[in-house]
Amino acid sequence: MRKFFILGLIGLVGIVASLAFAEEITLTTYYPAPYGVYKQLIATPIMGTWYPTAHGPNTAGGQHILVTFNAEQYVTDASAFTNLGGTSGIRVNVAGYYHVEFVTLVYLGGAGDYGHVYLRRNGGDIDLDHSHHSERATWDDRHCSWKGYMAANDYIQVNIYHQVATAYWYHAGPTYTRLTIQRLN
Repeated sequence: MRKFFILGLIGLVGIVASLAFAEEITLTTYYPAPYGVYKQLIATPIMGTWYPTAHGPNTAGGQHILVTFNAEQYVTDASAFTNLGGTSGIRVNVAGYYHVEFVTLVYLGGAGDYGHVYLRRNGGDIDLDHSHHSERATWDDRHCSWKGYMAANDYIQVNIYHQVATAYWYHAGPTYTRLTIQRLN
């Protein structure tokens, strides 16, 4: 009997001690989300400003599209670059060696469309991703990467060339582009 009393007393002390340290955590979620929260899901940041992710001029029927730089950009030194706006690209303010790469999602209209994607410097192509070919309408990821010297006032562009004219503007250009520019020296 004495053994049960001692075990009961120890159990009671243990329960009281565990209740003294009990914490309650409340998580509150909202659906639909409060105003503005979805902005990050449907837009991309450029130098502190949010722009629509789906972008492109009304180029239905076009084949040659320069990507508008309302795309997500990552730079290691923002003062080294200037966004020229529109399809003009990104200007390099500080000469040096750079690693420039991008990943983009491109619509292929089918019927033999390649959707060549070029990384350009001063209007000339410096890297190309054209290894993807489609006989049916589909979306395709593309990647280009280049390392080299850029002089002050050189500019960077991303260009898409379709073998087949596109039917809708949002098929002409990418819906998402991530451009990374890293100064190497």
